[in-house]
Parts: sequence; structure tokens; C-alpha cells
Amino acid sequence: MIQKQTRTELPIGPILNGSLTGIFLILIMTVFLGIITQFGWTGTVKWAGTLYLIVVYLAIVLGSILAGMKSGRQGWITGLGVGLLSSIFILILAAIAGENIGWPIFLLKSLVNSFVGVFGGIIGVNFANRE
Repeated sequence: MIQKQTRTELPIGPILNGSLTGIFLILIMTVFLGIITQFGWTGTVKWAGTLYLIVVYLAIVLGSILAGMKSGRQGWITGLGVGLLSSIFILILAAIAGENIGWPIFLLKSLVNSFVGVFGGIIGVNFANRE
């Protein structure tokens, strides 16, 4: 009897691709929010923290969906990787910008990013396997 062998290695390529896509989306949406602030919409100043979280979570979900679609398997681990790697990239960008890093808050946000990434990765795998 021939058994189908399953691949268990970590999908590094899709995780990197999804993470970089997420960071690129964060940068694009942040520039967009900066532009509309310059044109007079002051809501971005009042809701800065909330808009930042929405931008980050939306970018991680979209990056995880893309990674899950490229991977086609192991959506939860792919999304988890995208969430964690995106958090590390955000940490590096914050350190370069000279921001103070509150480690307990960063760890909590990393856990939330991981959960959001898992959600997106599972959706991406399901989109990839629709035939």
C-alpha cells in the first residue's frame, strides 16, 4: 500500500512574502493617512491610535491571506509566521525611528498580531484550495 507523504517543512518563502507585503501595506496606508491629514481631515489626529491598529491588523490579515494562498497548506502556521515576523519588522522600524518600546505592550500586540495572522492564513489556504 502506497501512503501519501505529507510535507512538514515550514513555508519560509510565503511567510517572508506575506510579511513584506504586510509591512508594505502598512507603509502605504500610513502615507495615505498622512496625506489626508495634510488635506485637512483632522479625524486622523483624534483617532491616531485606533487608526494605527486598524492599519496594522488589516495589513497583517491581507499579508497572511496572500501567504496562505501561496503556501496552499498549513495556513495556521503560515499566518502565525506572518504575524510574528511582521511584529518583528514593526519593532525594528520603531527602534530605527527612535521610539520607546514598551516590552509588555509589544508582546501583547505580537500575540494579537499572531492570532490575526492565523485567521488570515487559514482564509488564504481555503481560497487557494477552492477548485
